[in-house]
Amino acid sequence: MHSLLIQLLTLSTAAVVFVPLFRKFGLGSILAYLFAGIIIGPYALSVITESQDILHISELGIVLLLFVIGLELAPQKLWELRQSIFGLGLLQVFISGAVLTGLGLILGFPLSLSYVAGFGLALSSTAFSIQLLEDSNQLRTTHGQDTFAILMFQDIAVVPIMASLAFFNTQTPYSFQLSAIIKIISLIVALILIGHYLIRHVLRLVAN
Repeated sequence: MHSLLIQLLTLSTAAVVFVPLFRKFGLGSILAYLFAGIIIGPYALSVITESQDILHISELGIVLLLFVIGLELAPQKLWELRQSIFGLGLLQVFISGAVLTGLGLILGFPLSLSYVAGFGLALSSTAFSIQLLEDSNQLRTTHGQDTFAILMFQDIAVVPIMASLAFFNTQTPYSFQLSAIIKIISLIVALILIGHYLIRHVLRLVAN
């Protein structure tokens, strides 16, 4: 516990020192965090030598960042962006994934590997990208909103892309693959229905 507290204090100190400094010179906070990590990491000052020890802290930080972004988003705004989400987002993921998959096939890689790499590289880090837009005050602009819509669709597309990997599993019968996909789709539909018809009433009860 003592070691964990020291690591947390070190990370907090690095963030407090480097983030304002980088912003003063017009650089984003993402670069500040990366530079701070390099400085205090095992390949420079070695203040933190075991990066795996703070892996869960970094995961929690991303979750909190997305949570804060979610607090600032109105459901009405998401509804207004629905055409961009399922229009631009679908085009970006499909075209990028198809082109990269085709490139993998041209280079001689198997279809399964090309598909996984292609559609994996077609996705972006929502937390990373949105933070860059926030730092440059571009999230509220037209291209910022389009970028946000594409990122939202990428997050949605992760589930069907992972489900589609079952088709490349040659060790199990097709019927099992199909049943697994049906279960995944049923779970997604159930989550949507629960979120729409149940959670909103629970939150309203808590607010009252």
